[in-house]
Amino acid sequence: MELIGKKVMGFKFRTKEAGIKYNFAMNNKINEIGEIEKIDGKFCLVKFNEFDSWYYPIDKIKKHLLNA
Repeated sequence: MELIGKKVMGFKFRTKEAGIKYNFAMNNKINEIGEIEKIDGKFCLVKFNEFDSWYYPIDKIKKHLLNA
């Protein structure tokens, strides 16, 4: 499945399970809509606005896709 350009809802994930550190500043993005901009191995970069992008674990992001 091609993920780049897909809309996704921001969500919280567990750092240990994901293999990437969850930053508490990401709490502001929970339930906010962003767009997947880049795939980087096991992670994808989600852009929420011009100045705010965060990495999410690709294996957890699929259930948060909008109109998948």
